[in-house]
Amino acid sequence: MYLWAVKKLYQVVRQSFVLSSLFALSVLIGIFLYSLFYNWYLPTARIKRYIDFGVSDTHQELIGEVNLFDRPTETLHYGQEYSINLLLDLPESDLNFDLGMFGVTLDAVDIDGRRTATFKTMGTLVYKSFLLRCMTTLFYFPYYLFGRFEQRQTLYMPIKENFVDNAYMPAYKIIIKIHGKVQYYSALLNIEAKFTGLKYYIHTWFYLSFFLITSWLTMIVFLILVTSFYDVKSLIFGTNGKSISNKPHKTLSEISLTGKLDDKLKIKPIKLNKNKDDINLRFKENLITFREYLKSNKQSID
Repeated sequence: MYLWAVKKLYQVVRQSFVLSSLFALSVLIGIFLYSLFYNWYLPTARIKRYIDFGVSDTHQELIGEVNLFDRPTETLHYGQEYSINLLLDLPESDLNFDLGMFGVTLDAVDIDGRRTATFKTMGTLVYKSFLLRCMTTLFYFPYYLFGRFEQRQTLYMPIKENFVDNAYMPAYKIIIKIHGKVQYYSALLNIEAKFTGLKYYIHTWFYLSFFLITSWLTMIVFLILVTSFYDVKSLIFGTNGKSISNKPHKTLSEISLTGKLDDKLKIKPIKLNKNKDDINLRFKENLITFREYLKSNKQSID
């Protein structure tokens, strides 16, 4: 009874260890498959590039260039809608106020230098009268003096809301032109992906979608591993868990003569659990029966 309980406990512990190992392996494979699916299916949600402008030959406009392939992981995805906007950090200088409204042109260019898309928009600083600027300067004078505040404005300029990259001529770089001698501190090109359907839920509810999809993949992989493991185990070791090479060998009675010869000779099976004298007696009886069979066959031939 004690040995039976120990053997049963050993089988339970061994099966639990095998199932736990297969489940842990399934979790790792599920996470790996989800990461591959996430990187392949979901494009980069936001692409940010700072722009360094230069003066054109006519000295009447600023020209900046952004290479989209300088970061291979942050490129435009085919068939995905994007919203493109430009953020300009401008000083509240007299030149910018006097300039008033200025134009911005964005050109998408492929790797061969061909223009694939062009967008234009207009922008200007928030208007402040001379009196309002004077009053603001006097009120915030201590902060301006010690550098806590600065007289600047951040201008948000939407350029294109539903931009889809050309699949045959993908955008390699973007050229931005500002028409006018605008004074600026910094310029940022912001490209945001507009997700819909499954992409929206995967991006917005990241942890929930990660848990659900990973659990689903883990269960599928776990079932495949368990069925494959036990199929291979039954094929190699048999259904009772013992190796095929350990099967019991045939006895002398099983490897005796078969077919019609056994019926004619009427050979009595020899069992090894008998004593030695009984085995000799059975052997002599079988030998006599075999000799009689040979004699009968010889007489029939003559």
